[in-house]
Amino acid sequence: IKTRKKIWIISTKMLKNNILIGIGAGLYTKNFNSKKYRGNILPPKGAASCHPHSIYLTFLVGGGIVAFLGFAFLLIKIFLLYFRKPVKNKLYYGCMCAIISVFVASFFQNYLTDGECSALFWILLGILALFKNNKISQSFTL
Repeated sequence: IKTRKKIWIISTKMLKNNILIGIGAGLYTKNFNSKKYRGNILPPKGAASCHPHSIYLTFLVGGGIVAFLGFAFLLIKIFLLYFRKPVKNKLYYGCMCAIISVFVASFFQNYLTDGECSALFWILLGILALFKNNKISQSFTL
């Protein structure tokens, strides 16, 4: 927990200095190791952090408010599309719960940028889309 707290403190310093458009995609590690942002905070033992361990902070630090608003728009669109009038099916609800879990867990890790988790997320969204577009019968169960 101490390590993550240090990473988040350094990340918020980066964000404060680059609030509108961020530090730039792919520049987190370079800036994390910079004395400018780290100041007198010792880097976590063995850490040359490659991301801020929060997908939301990742978008804010890398792309600023501009990128984060785009990401937030996508999340809101997903919720409005799939959660406003849900399909009455256990598989559909299971997919919705899994997606909500990813959004909550993403406060503490970059699950949407991790290969396996990212693929699973998009597969789950695809299943929901098939249900919404009546490509899968609403009575379909596993």
